[in-house]
Amino acid sequence: MNSGSSLPIGFIVVMLSLTLGVVLYVFRQHRRQRQALQRVAASLANAHHVQGNAYEGELDGTAFRYWYVEGSRNTPPSFHLSIAAPSGAEFRLTRESAAHRFFKRIGISVEVQTGDRTFDDAVYIQSDDPGLVRSAFAERRRREAAQRLLGLGYNRVLLNKGRLEAQIHPFRDTTLVDSPRLETALRALGSIAEHLDQVLGGVRRAPNNSRTALRAVFYSLSIGSAVVGLAAFFRGSAEYPPLDRFELFLASLKYGLGGYAIYALLAFNRLRGSSSSHVHLLTNLTVGLFGLPALAVGLLTLLNGQLDQGPRSEHLVTVQGKRHSHSRDSDTYYIKFASWRAGHRQDEIGVGHGFYNRVEPGKSRVRLVTAPGRYGYEW
Repeated sequence: MNSGSSLPIGFIVVMLSLTLGVVLYVFRQHRRQRQALQRVAASLANAHHVQGNAYEGELDGTAFRYWYVEGSRNTPPSFHLSIAAPSGAEFRLTRESAAHRFFKRIGISVEVQTGDRTFDDAVYIQSDDPGLVRSAFAERRRREAAQRLLGLGYNRVLLNKGRLEAQIHPFRDTTLVDSPRLETALRALGSIAEHLDQVLGGVRRAPNNSRTALRAVFYSLSIGSAVVGLAAFFRGSAEYPPLDRFELFLASLKYGLGGYAIYALLAFNRLRGSSSSHVHLLTNLTVGLFGLPALAVGLLTLLNGQLDQGPRSEHLVTVQGKRHSHSRDSDTYYIKFASWRAGHRQDEIGVGHGFYNRVEPGKSRVRLVTAPGRYGYEW
């Protein structure tokens, strides 16, 4: 047998085997986790299957619901345990990490403190109403219950829209949700939720409309700049394609990165000061790092052609070569020709599939009409 032909066949067999192995592993993981939830439902009194991977039941007079969310390519599987807790408050508890301590140290985040040093050092509380949460955890039993949940393997405890929920994310160890541990977790949730509405009923809620509006402004700027930038870039590239895309890109970066530096300073100064500041700041800085440069590239590409009032020039060129670029969703075709621009040996432009097939390198001649560009980037 020819060794050259056996190599691709062997490679394909190995890749198929690896793919099949990964699929089987994921399938078995999901099956084990579903079976674990079914065993818990069978051992708990009054627990029953509702739909999909969700179950409901009642323990000590408290209705509960638990469910399993299967993972996807970018999201690991998670387990959720929830009870009703009408209170009007919202908070999020996690273990305090080195990252939390770092952001507190540099003045970005200001954590809600209960006054219990042991609890405050172990648990990080996020809430836009510190006074409300401080009142909720003024009682020792609630603080102990929260630490008990984190000790059971739950890494998030959330109060939102009248539901108190404990999460295991990612969820891979099924022993964390056996019947005794689930009952312990439910009682801990019950300790936090018990009389919570009465405790918080007389507490004055801090208005956070200005903080919420400020976050919305920064999210709109970071996301909006990315959307507008991409739209402008695609339109500009289609209607006014520059001959030197890379040169235009480099020129636009000084505006994009300069704008990003100003945006980052404003975000740092205006978004800090709350327990969730690090989350909002990092999200905005990450999106803005793409959005602001994208806006600069897109607008420069579009406006360079749209505002161009310069004279058009004709060039008769011989096609020197052509290339085909393939991606998952599209194919792009280019022809290459000798450049008439000083300092450039060869240029290329995008063409349609039919035109690409008709031209022959070294033989076909093409008449091109160009404009100087409003900002000096010929298109």
